[in-house]
Formats: sequence, structure tokens, C-alpha cells
Amino acid sequence: MKKIFCYLFAFFMASCLSAVESNATVNNDGSGKLIVATNAVYKPFEYKDGGKIVGFDIDLISEIAKRVGFEYEIKNVDFDNLSAELSNGSVDMAIAAIDITDDRKTRLDFSKPYFKNDSLLLKSSQNTAINSPADLAGKLVGVEEGTTLHEILPSVASGVTIQAFASNYEGFMSLRAGLVDAFFVDAVVAKEYIALNPNAVVEFFKVENPGEGMGIAFVKGKHTELISKINEAISTIVTDGTYEKLLEKYGL
Repeated sequence: MKKIFCYLFAFFMASCLSAVESNATVNNDGSGKLIVATNAVYKPFEYKDGGKIVGFDIDLISEIAKRVGFEYEIKNVDFDNLSAELSNGSVDMAIAAIDITDDRKTRLDFSKPYFKNDSLLLKSSQNTAINSPADLAGKLVGVEEGTTLHEILPSVASGVTIQAFASNYEGFMSLRAGLVDAFFVDAVVAKEYIALNPNAVVEFFKVENPGEGMGIAFVKGKHTELISKINEAISTIVTDGTYEKLLEKYGL
């Protein structure tokens, strides 16, 4: 009985390893089916609309796929797990408004930048005591977990206590409920929320995001030929007017 169990266990483990290895089947040149990770809680870049994942990044990867000539499917994962998903081979690439930073480039390869964004510190519209980052010393400030903004917040506002949220939605709700004193978020996302909730929150400080801009991420050293083709496609999308149409579509 014990021997049978061992055989079954070995078979089970082999099957699991095979499943993991076969999740992402794209080759270096982009042939095969490509698994694209995203984090669909970041409107207007990637979000769910009626159960379907849509957004600027999703349309962009669709346009890139047409020009490079690969098939793909979208996999929705937590932003904090994107790097791990790439490293373990569960996905081939990730497009999720990922800022290209020096630290991330030590672990990941990136396409050329396709969007540059700023960030904003927000407060409740009823709060008159906070008007600059200096006013946040000793205060509780929210930010999305695992993002570039999470990394740079201590240098933007020193002496704060950081409350990390799984999504920007949680951060906005906590700010409105008075559970945090301020919320640090990308400008595009912030402005859309403010437009929908004009009397709820206001911006009080603008920060230029570090790094080169947003890029598509890949496991390091594996997809050099594919990245080159994707970079060419991004350039074509910009020059043929498609990029401008996508910006207009999503109000960017």
C-alpha cells in the first residue's frame, strides 16, 4: 500500500510540474501562445467591465499582437505577484501599468516605455490641516501595495505611517471613510476618481514618477527577440496614429 502511495505521489508531482512548465509556451521569437499577466483593478489601464478585462493596456497588447503575430490569453493576478509569475514561468509577460525602475531592471527585462505618468497625494475635501507633504508627518498615508509609489512614499513624505492596500479602490474608500489621512496614487487614476467624486477628495501635491515610464515586463534574459519585435510594434502604433486613438478612448 505504501509503495502504491509513493507511485501515485510521484505521478502527481510530475503532473503538477508538467502543468506549471506548460502554462507559458511562447518561444523567444514570439511563436506559440503567449500568457499575458495583468492586474485588472487599475482603471483605465486594466479593469473589469461586465466580467471582461478591458483597458488601455489590454487594447495596446491586442494591437501589438496583431503586428508581431502572436496568439495570447490574459491572466489576472495580484500586482504584488507579477514578478513571481514571470520568474516561475506561469506567464510570459506582464502588462499592468508597471513602471520601469533600476531596481526592477535587475530582475526583469522590459519593452521600451509606452506611457509616462505622474502621481498625486490626495486628501479628504473636508481636511484643511493638510496642505503639503510636510503636514503628513506622524499621519497615516495609504498606497497600493507592491507598486513604485509604495517604494518611494517614504522619500516623498517623511515620518509617515504607511498603510498598504491590495487595490486603489480600497485606498479611495479608506480615504473617504477617514481611515487614512492621505492617499498616494497615480495621477491618471486619481483624476478619474476625482471626476466621478468631485466633492469627496482633492489633490494637494504632485510628484513626478521615477524611472523611464511604464513598460511591458518579461523574465530576464529569455525573450530578447520577442522584446525587439514588440518594441518595433510599439513604435509603429505610435507613428500610425493608433496610440493617439487609444489615449483618446481612455481619456489619457
